[in-house]
Amino acid sequence: MTRELNQIPKTVSDAIEESLALVEAEYGTDAARRQAESESLPSLLEECEAWRQEVESEHPEPIRMVHHFACTGGTLISKCLASLPNAWLLSEVDPLSELYKPPGRFSPTDFINLIRNSTREAPADLLQDIFMASLGVTARSAINRGLRLIIRDHTHSHYCTGSEVKARPTIADIVARERRTISIVTTRDPVDSYVSLVKNEWLHFEPGSVDEYAARYMKFLEDYKHAKLVRYEEFVQWPEMVMRQMADELEMPYDDCFMDVFNVYDLSGDSGRSGREICARPRQEIPEEICSSMTNSKNFQLLRHRLGYG
Repeated sequence: MTRELNQIPKTVSDAIEESLALVEAEYGTDAARRQAESESLPSLLEECEAWRQEVESEHPEPIRMVHHFACTGGTLISKCLASLPNAWLLSEVDPLSELYKPPGRFSPTDFINLIRNSTREAPADLLQDIFMASLGVTARSAINRGLRLIIRDHTHSHYCTGSEVKARPTIADIVARERRTISIVTTRDPVDSYVSLVKNEWLHFEPGSVDEYAARYMKFLEDYKHAKLVRYEEFVQWPEMVMRQMADELEMPYDDCFMDVFNVYDLSGDSGRSGREICARPRQEIPEEICSSMTNSKNFQLLRHRLGYG
């Protein structure tokens, strides 16, 4: 019995030595094995990066965009989009907007504004290049952090300022030159949006008539005729259903929790809506002269019909 017990350590020791010999024969010494492991790690990372690039090239991550006129409920909808899982929303973006800080105003972090107010003229192609370079860095950061980037366009700058709609590319045109884009357009009955525009003193175009407003609105719709159209009135009546449709269109995951958290975001462009509930609001009183102009404007009637309100 004693002799058998004494043989056990020897047997285990022999087995361990034989196993180590097999491992060493297969992988070499400890130093060689550690070197092989250190060399294989970068190779594995390179394979993962190559696989990621392959997937990205086949179905690149889009730049998601939402476009709307002022006073159409766009801020509310944008807050709700920002509340979807892993969403990252940039609010009221337009690199070619002429509504910027005038010379002499302090803006150390706004590089486009610094260029526009510099001692030399800022050509439009330079402003677009600066914007796209910044967007590229931001989009890469979003991908690396598992976020989904959404740009809320400042449509008002393009279509509702000055004596005419500027003949220049839309923000979707600019971005689409280098990246895949998905756009949605949100609308509201132009009766309500125009009355609110007057109330907020945001008639930044000339002439500020109902007819001119309708003509500019139709130009906007024509430029984004391929984008999905979302009506504000339908959103406030069926928010979960419409938000799910928008999430599907924008290739984003959906979660009902947006109803509970949308109000934590403070976005620019809020024309006055308050409260934590998503619901229809009473229509504002329409001044008689505005009502008459709407009735007599052919463009306005065509606009309401095109949007499905007529």
